[in-house]
Amino acid sequence: LVDIACAHSYCVNPSIKYLRRKLLSKKIDSSYSNNGTWIFLDRLDKADDNAEYLYRWIADHHPNQKIKFALYASSPDWQRLEKDGFDLLAYGSKRWEQETKSCSVIISSQFDVLTFNPFQNGYFSGTKKIVTLQHGVTKDNISKLVNHIPFDMFVTSMPRETDSIVKDGSPYSMLKKDVIQAGLPRHDQLVKQTAKTIILIAPTWRRSLFSGSTYSFEVDSATRKVFSNSNFASSWKELLFSEKLRDIAQEHHFSLVLKPH
Repeated sequence: LVDIACAHSYCVNPSIKYLRRKLLSKKIDSSYSNNGTWIFLDRLDKADDNAEYLYRWIADHHPNQKIKFALYASSPDWQRLEKDGFDLLAYGSKRWEQETKSCSVIISSQFDVLTFNPFQNGYFSGTKKIVTLQHGVTKDNISKLVNHIPFDMFVTSMPRETDSIVKDGSPYSMLKKDVIQAGLPRHDQLVKQTAKTIILIAPTWRRSLFSGSTYSFEVDSATRKVFSNSNFASSWKELLFSEKLRDIAQEHHFSLVLKPH
């Protein structure tokens, strides 16, 4: 009944939230330990998100904290992070498994099962602290996606977002004490950058135009065709090749930068 209540977009009573977290946190596997290590993850095939930048901040400001970063060894970001001195774990490797089972905290910018429940054992049987930094600002009701995860910390960025999760009548199963309004770590990196005269164009993706695996490097020809023929692609192409936009950029000496998401 607790799971049913939390899985649907109904108002979740705080007492039910508390009971469910207790049930999800029940320790059922004694093979885990806690050695004080924090393991960070962004997408398994790509870093450069909130976990990477929080890892960097922890390394700079709390050098005594044991931290590791997990992703696929085949990721294009592996060599870059290795060069920067990251202690990397190849996701799926024996070392990754050993380190994950013995760590104390899992910190990720993602919600997927491969991050928080890789061994299919009830989210580490309650032996790890589970933290989501989120990938961005939650503007829609994603309670069905996240209510089954027993977060110890859920990071938000703005008051309305926080209220939508913790206020009375919220469909989310998180308790108020578990939600921290701290912003997105990757935004700290923007402060370090030298100001440039740039117009940044960063269109985000659309689920309806994407049919592949989240962790696939390849996009099949059918998906490419659907995307190319979509109103979404046509609208952005119209903007990118706009003579008006070009003239504005030239007049004000701006550079145009495209960063597809």
